[in-house]
Amino acid sequence: AIKKDAVPPRLIAKINEYFDYTWADSQGISYEEIASNLSTCLNADLLAARYSEAIQNSLLFRDQNNKINYPFAISFVTTLEYRIYMDGDFIVIGGSSSKNTYIMMEGE
Repeated sequence: AIKKDAVPPRLIAKINEYFDYTWADSQGISYEEIASNLSTCLNADLLAARYSEAIQNSLLFRDQNNKINYPFAISFVTTLEYRIYMDGDFIVIGGSSSKNTYIMMEGE
């Protein structure tokens, strides 16, 4: 357990904000729990629905004719790890390198 007096109040507030957001986002049911009981095809359909806005709006998923390459998009989204970052969190610091690809669903 974390001793309350050992953690700055601002950090406690940020942690509470994170859990409030994750609860509002999923009502306590993780995607992993749902996906573990689905077939591969149904899981791919669920991911396509979850990331449909990103698939529609990202040039990454478009071919040379500007049409969405759905087989590529589906194969890509099935490899994603869903993460939540809060205001003020650094995802990647300018000038540093990362082997990851990030798709922002909301925020800036």
